[in-house]
Amino acid sequence: MIDVSKNIIVDVEATPSTIALEVRATKTMLDRISDTHKLKHES
Repeated sequence: MIDVSKNIIVDVEATPSTIALEVRATKTMLDRISDTHKLKHES
């Protein structure tokens, strides 16, 4: 997961390349980023 406004990597989650697992990994990373860095995503 990249903060594009600051051009930094804020989280990484390794998964097999299937859509369902990618979606789950994205949700996990968003939750972790919110908890760790107090950042919120923009839709």
